[in-house]
Amino acid sequence: MSNVPTNLIPTRVTGLPEYLGSSTLGYLPYIIDGQTYKVQFANIAAVGAVPSTRLINTGSGLGGGGDLSANRTLFILPSGVDDSMLTTTGVVAATYGAADSVPVLTINAQGRVTAATLAPIVLANYVPTSRTITAGAGLTGGGDLSANRSFAVNFSSTTPEPLGPGSPGVSTVAAREDHVHPAVDLSDTTETQGVLPLSRGGTGNSLSPVVGAIAYSSNDKLYLTPTAGGAGQVLVSAGGTAPPFWQTITGTGTVTSVNLTAGTGISVSGGPITISGSINVVNTAPDQIVSLTGAGTTVVTGTYPNFTITSNDSASGTVTSVAASGGTTGLSFTGSPITTSGTLTLGGTLAIANGGTGATDAATALTNLGAYPASNPSGFTSNVGTVTSVSGTGTVSGLSLSGTVTSTGSLTLGGTLAVLPSNFASQTANTVLAAPNGSAGAPTFRAIVAADVPTLNQNTTGTASNVTGVVAIANGGTNGSATPTAGTVAYGTGTAYAFTSTGTTGQVLLSNNTSAPSWGGIDGGTF
Repeated sequence: MSNVPTNLIPTRVTGLPEYLGSSTLGYLPYIIDGQTYKVQFANIAAVGAVPSTRLINTGSGLGGGGDLSANRTLFILPSGVDDSMLTTTGVVAATYGAADSVPVLTINAQGRVTAATLAPIVLANYVPTSRTITAGAGLTGGGDLSANRSFAVNFSSTTPEPLGPGSPGVSTVAAREDHVHPAVDLSDTTETQGVLPLSRGGTGNSLSPVVGAIAYSSNDKLYLTPTAGGAGQVLVSAGGTAPPFWQTITGTGTVTSVNLTAGTGISVSGGPITISGSINVVNTAPDQIVSLTGAGTTVVTGTYPNFTITSNDSASGTVTSVAASGGTTGLSFTGSPITTSGTLTLGGTLAIANGGTGATDAATALTNLGAYPASNPSGFTSNVGTVTSVSGTGTVSGLSLSGTVTSTGSLTLGGTLAVLPSNFASQTANTVLAAPNGSAGAPTFRAIVAADVPTLNQNTTGTASNVTGVVAIANGGTNGSATPTAGTVAYGTGTAYAFTSTGTTGQVLLSNNTSAPSWGGIDGGTF
């Protein structure tokens, strides 16, 4: 070093080149007691250092390791630590938990169970699976709670009862939403109650008809006069709301004026007559003669303006030729055609296909009809013999046939005919077994028609919510919904009942032909 120029001697370590090899044979300066020595690096590395050949071995339950020529990692093998390697935690080895208790565990931060106890199972707000839910009246389904359970309503499949007295009922079968009750039988007193008000076409009262009595109204119902009026009596208003009464007209009066009103084709003169005189009525349209030419049975009767033409003729003419043919029936006609007069003669033999036998004698007819092969295999041309015994036995639909006849006598038919639903074949829905509509005849299954229902011509009672509209006269109603007031009288309009206005005291009910009657007085009369 002393021979190296000072300007070339590095004064810092960083000024030296860096050795990147692995050899330990190089030298390092070593200063001790002020004296600098060179020391080989291999000697320094041997003092207190671990050689790279040193091994790190793994014991039971561990993996990894190796020599120190490189970094090494140690790890615990799966299942490398067993119970024998752990310290005890104080938990007694046992099975914890039972049908009536559950285990309560204490676990530390390392995941080890440090304590275990038992706690009773509290079933408050819970039910066992053996608990059952039973379907009550009107329901089906249910069962224990070991699975989900369903309930269903037991719907009725029978026809609903008709109306009758109110009843809470005893059935446990639910009615269907679209069920329909049978029509009310107004003739059955068990299906009606109360009275039908005037607003529903009724009388609002329970009346017992009296021959000749007159119906009159109050504010809410009809009444009948207690009796029929006597001959010549008139119905007199008592005024206000009092009921009318029958009254005999007494005394005399004077007609002060009489006149006539002329209709079409009529003229009237001489009226009015206030004291005495005559009224002349003249037909201004004389009778007309109507002539009709024709033939046959046509007849004309009557005179203008009313006459009737009657004719029973449907057609007239002359037949010029008549002919006939038997076609393929086996029959034939002779004498055809007839152009003026003559006779058609029928001949031949009617074929089997047209309802005949195709033969002119019994034996051939039997052969043609196939009687021999089934009933007379020997081909006998006559079937003559004597029946020596006839017996009856068996039962059909409740009727039984018994007895034996060897010469003369009768078989005995006994029992009671029993017609069961099984005796009928399946029929079309909504049909009934009934005679032909509008005529007598054998019954068949057919749809019901209006004529099958009897006329409901009795008075109805009650205010059931399902009664709507008005009751027709043919069914015992008024065919109207007019609301009467006290003191009015019912009268017919031709299609319904209506009510008069209220009369005053002493007035009588006067007819106005086909118009509504009205209340008035009779001049000269005494009441």
